[in-house]
Amino acid sequence: MPASTPIDLSKLPVPTILDPLDYDALLAELIADFRIDFPQFVAAASDPITKALEIGAYRRVNDRQLGNEKFKQWLVAFANGSNLDHLGAIVGAVRLQNEIDDDFRARIVLAPEGFSVAGPKNAYEYHARSAHSEIADVRASSPAPGEVLVVILPKVGAIATTPEILAAVSAFVNSDDIRPMTDLVNVVAATIVEFSISATLTIYHGPDSSLVLAAANASLEAYLARVHKIGHDITKAGVLAALFVPGVQNVVTNLVGDIVISDTQVGICTGFTISVGGEGE
Repeated sequence: MPASTPIDLSKLPVPTILDPLDYDALLAELIADFRIDFPQFVAAASDPITKALEIGAYRRVNDRQLGNEKFKQWLVAFANGSNLDHLGAIVGAVRLQNEIDDDFRARIVLAPEGFSVAGPKNAYEYHARSAHSEIADVRASSPAPGEVLVVILPKVGAIATTPEILAAVSAFVNSDDIRPMTDLVNVVAATIVEFSISATLTIYHGPDSSLVLAAANASLEAYLARVHKIGHDITKAGVLAALFVPGVQNVVTNLVGDIVISDTQVGICTGFTISVGGEGE
């Protein structure tokens, strides 16, 4: 995998080592095993033996689920708390004060980039994230030979402390054991591009409009959270796709095109309104 492409844990397949949780299959297996010694057993629903086998199958499903959850704690994509701390230790990543699991998880994935000085793009991004726990996103680039630009997006609740965060990152990535001698590193905050969204939905006849509206609101909010990153465009197609929840026949929005975000910018939605404008067939 290219060094410039961090692993996206959400796109990894489900581990095949996890046991399937199929109650019906387990019950059928228990009944088949019982019939080896008692071939006349018909597994009638009212038979106490059937009930006992059903309880056994249910408990086996629970045991498998417990085993699956324990195994997943060995994987960076699923581990949490102190289990994630131990996985981080394997690659030399230590949790920052008040750093939440998902942020630490992202740094663990980038940690191998930190084995070198901060020359490569991902190395600068890893070291920048390691400087402060209130960083939502980082984008490093080289606008000119020997120059490095590190763009920081603070978390929503840490906007007021942006100068402190920038100072911490700058000091960290410019330290002698991190920055190559030939690099001139500049750390800046992402430029905010504000936008708002208004949308009118036409829904099919039948579905409860309040439920459709609630689903559309939740879906759009989830989309906006996904693109709340440095350099991520807010596309008209993405907004429309988010709003086309089950029950929606058509969508009209105020967007005339994509909101293009550069590598030094971040799109911030100042608010959105969604209304139901009628019914369609």
